[in-house]
Amino acid sequence: MPLQADRHSVDPQALLLREKRAIERAQSGELAALEPVLAQHAEALFACILGRVGERAQAEDLLKDTFVTALEKINGFTWQDRSIYHWLRQIALNKVLDHHRALGRRKRLCQALRNELSEAAEPEAATSLSVEQERRLAQQRIDGTLSDLHPRYAQAIRLRLCEERPRSECAQLLGVTVETFDVLLFRAVRAFRKAYGEPDATA
Repeated sequence: MPLQADRHSVDPQALLLREKRAIERAQSGELAALEPVLAQHAEALFACILGRVGERAQAEDLLKDTFVTALEKINGFTWQDRSIYHWLRQIALNKVLDHHRALGRRKRLCQALRNELSEAAEPEAATSLSVEQERRLAQQRIDGTLSDLHPRYAQAIRLRLCEERPRSECAQLLGVTVETFDVLLFRAVRAFRKAYGEPDATA
């Protein structure tokens, strides 16, 4: 990548001029012209994201999302005689913020599902059935609910909540990015709660 290779030997003003020209070409429809600029700033942006999410796989996904958004919105960028890095960094920080907001919602939903699974496995009071019979019946209800879900929803729940595998591993097994898996799990938990009989699951 020319910009990346020359950044230590070329005058900073010359690099800015190259950035400006690359951006102008991208805004004219030649999006590939922006790739060297993105590559130049990738390392700094990755460090910015990683320090705020703490997980390399997630940081890589957010960096990719940052670049996708930058390419999609490049026509809205206005040159201000300084590097586009500052604009890219703001996009990256917004991605991190969205990630943490979504993660908070997912944690609450996942904990609610774990509680439901745990409660369903406990025997009800004043019953003539044995503890083992109650547990078996509860597990059958859980398995039956999962079998009624979309197969990918059921697999997401089993991998993440039943087997407690890392998010990155779950995403790999399902052939999606970690961010896509998070969305998939969010929807899967909501579908499970609705099928299981949770009254506010449609909210």
